[in-house]
Amino acid sequence: MVCINIELPDELGKKAEREASLRGQSLEEFVRTCVTKEVALPKPRSIYDEVEVFDRPTPPDLSARHDDYLCEDYQ
Repeated sequence: MVCINIELPDELGKKAEREASLRGQSLEEFVRTCVTKEVALPKPRSIYDEVEVFDRPTPPDLSARHDDYLCEDYQ
């Protein structure tokens, strides 16, 4: 295991100790659980990751007129 020392603001440290106690965990176990959950969570993805935004051949002036081309789909 890796040993990591961290400093928490007083109020956050008290809240963490209280929550660990309520859960019947040591502070060390509680912090490990929190870190594990945060690291294991899937990262938020952009809505554009799986959606094709522009579904036709790219025009040569797209960088200059991108708003015009995108708005055409909604008019």
